[in-house]
Amino acid sequence: MRSSPLSHILIVITVAMAFADGWIIARHYNQEPNSTQEALAATQLPAGWNPRSSESTPPKSVDFIFQTPYGLWEDPWDEFAEEAVLAMIQNAWKNNELTTRDQKASALLEVWKAVQTRYGKKESLSVAEAEQMLADLAPDLSIKTIINPSRASLIDELSRGNWIWVPINGQAFENPRYGEPGPRHHTLLITGINNENETFITQDPGTSRGKDQEYSQEKILSVIEDLDGTQSVLSIDISL
Repeated sequence: MRSSPLSHILIVITVAMAFADGWIIARHYNQEPNSTQEALAATQLPAGWNPRSSESTPPKSVDFIFQTPYGLWEDPWDEFAEEAVLAMIQNAWKNNELTTRDQKASALLEVWKAVQTRYGKKESLSVAEAEQMLADLAPDLSIKTIINPSRASLIDELSRGNWIWVPINGQAFENPRYGEPGPRHHTLLITGINNENETFITQDPGTSRGKDQEYSQEKILSVIEDLDGTQSVLSIDISL
């Protein structure tokens, strides 16, 4: 029996709709899943923040250490920001490779014990105390203190290949990944610079996504704060 023109039209419309539905479903399942918290954080990043740039790399590789490798935000891990930065610097100095969570946890605990041996139980280290700990843990490193650092002074140090120990007011930093209200005292390790984006490339131990995290230069400069409220940082010659 011969099909009517109307039947042909209906067949074409049905096939087109099925194709469209299949394309939409396939596109949905090919998308990378994001948790609700991550999606919310992505929409709440304050002005002055920049995502990591694929064109930027630190001048010297570093094995990033998240301050709580097992995701346990409890004592003592939740106060390990300084220990994590110390461990990253020490293991770069030793040319150690830390690739597993167990290795990174062991490195953190080793540094923590060294801090306790010198200072007793401390939740945070001042810049002067951090300099002393670096002298204990990596005695050949050349370290200098920069008081009231400017953008130009930090860029100059980074252009020489040095790393920068930066104490910050974590609450004023307003990083949504720190949670609320955020740590009063926190530490970043600046390992590079992205001049095009006007960002510093950091190792931020306070977030699992902290490796090579880029933050606005202006934002970092505005929240530098030592334990006594003054502004000072450490420049570390890591070229050894």
